Amino acid sequence: MADRETEILRSLRKIVRAIDMQSHRINVSFNVTVPQLLCLYAIQRNPSLTLSGLAEEISLSPSTVNGIADRLEEKGLIHRVRSSQDRRKVIPMLLEAGGRIVDEAPPMLQETFVQRFRRLPEDEQNAIAAALRKTVRLLDAEAIDASPNLLPHDPCCSSDVRTG
Repeated sequence: MADRETEILRSLRKIVRAIDMQSHRINVSFNVTVPQLLCLYAIQRNPSLTLSGLAEEISLSPSTVNGIADRLEEKGLIHRVRSSQDRRKVIPMLLEAGGRIVDEAPPMLQETFVQRFRRLPEDEQNAIAAALRKTVRLLDAEAIDASPNLLPHDPCCSSDVRTG
């Protein structure tokens, strides 16, 4: 294999490994998955979010978020409350233990990436975006639905994300 192709494949593998390693560190350190932590972050940022609003906020399906909320509630990290104005709406409330995790957890990879990416000159940002779009095409991955969140596995195919 030519050096350039090897370098690109290694770079792709490093990206995948970085996502998996962060997921493992979070799980070991805080006993939550990345999707669960994303939910906790979103709930802290917007305490009035309903479960459906939470699903939209973190780009996961409502059924996935409902399963994640089940597990967060079992762990004593959130409590679900029915809206007093509309009993059909359920609002996940962050409990003290959930707030501690949010306060202690490291920033998510996508947050670090976005901060650094925004500091690059616009022409470099455009070049990276174009190269990644082309890479997606080369991998025949255009039809894959993807959240902007760097999750360890694809939500449509992985029990890790579905079960959160």
